[in-house]
Amino acid sequence: MNLIDFIAPFLFGVFALIVLGMVIFIMKLIESIDKQATQIKSIYGLIDQTKAETEAALDSFAPTREKVHSHNTRLDSIEFELKGMREKMSAVNPKK
Repeated sequence: MNLIDFIAPFLFGVFALIVLGMVIFIMKLIESIDKQATQIKSIYGLIDQTKAETEAALDSFAPTREKVHSHNTRLDSIEFELKGMREKMSAVNPKK
């Protein structure tokens, strides 16, 4: 019997174990990638939900913002009128 005939089944078994190990590794890698893809999708879902909630919160403040702007405009108008009154008063009553 030749030495190669004796070692060949052993080498084939080692080769089969290496291939089987590679297949198991690739399957685990694919499973890990799928889990990460699922996590990334859930994170994007949370980001979209948070974005929608933030936009809704900002939109809910729009009427308040308009009221503040309206009050600021009225205050500016009143300050302008008071300034004009002061000028008229100082023109009528000059300081001694």
